[in-house]
Amino acid sequence: MRSGELKGVGSYTIPVLSGGKWGYIDTMGKEVIPFSFDNAYSFSEGMAQVEIINDGVVSERHINKNGEFIGEEVIRSNIPYIGEKDIGNGRIIKFSFTLNTHGDKKTISDYLIEIKKGNSFQETKGFNKINIEPDGSFSDGSTFSGIVKEGMVDCVFDSNGEQINCTAVPVK
Repeated sequence: MRSGELKGVGSYTIPVLSGGKWGYIDTMGKEVIPFSFDNAYSFSEGMAQVEIINDGVVSERHINKNGEFIGEEVIRSNIPYIGEKDIGNGRIIKFSFTLNTHGDKKTISDYLIEIKKGNSFQETKGFNKINIEPDGSFSDGSTFSGIVKEGMVDCVFDSNGEQINCTAVPVK
């Protein structure tokens, strides 16, 4: 029997963490599904959700009691982006947000936009979730818009009637 952390011991096939990976054992302690998952949940109605994480991207799948993938894969990424630009007159715009992917749907969330002059903040705006259109464009309707491209996000801010173009890149 592998030593590790037990999760959901009421089920016949039990998720166990060992060596930094999750797998499944039976109630006798025998490995029945290899330890290859970054997260694993208890079985219910003959299936369990598992997660595999690669470069900040989470692949959510369901498996059967034989360890075979069933149903659709759901991709979820929570990648932080950051950008900064000197916009003149001693002002710097700094912005950060998270690009999320869940299946075919993409959103931007957890925004922080700061316009600094010297050591003080002129303006700080936080946004909730903004949907990204199929063509990659997004907008909060007034202050912030842009387009998601491969590996970066081109953003346009409208601060006091002036447009400010910036590029954000993923933080690794």
